[in-house]
Amino acid sequence: MLDKVMAALALLGFTGFVAVMAWFVREPDLITVIVVCVLMAVYDFYRQLFKRGG
Repeated sequence: MLDKVMAALALLGFTGFVAVMAWFVREPDLITVIVVCVLMAVYDFYRQLFKRGG
């Protein structure tokens, strides 16, 4: 259970860090890359959280 909490905190930290970068830089290409990376991280977190078999 603690590993899931730590993973969620890491995901929030990552999202917060790249959100600050996107806010201050405001380049469309960078924002696109940030959105794709955050979506991939959220998808990986979701798959690990709800994987079957333990």
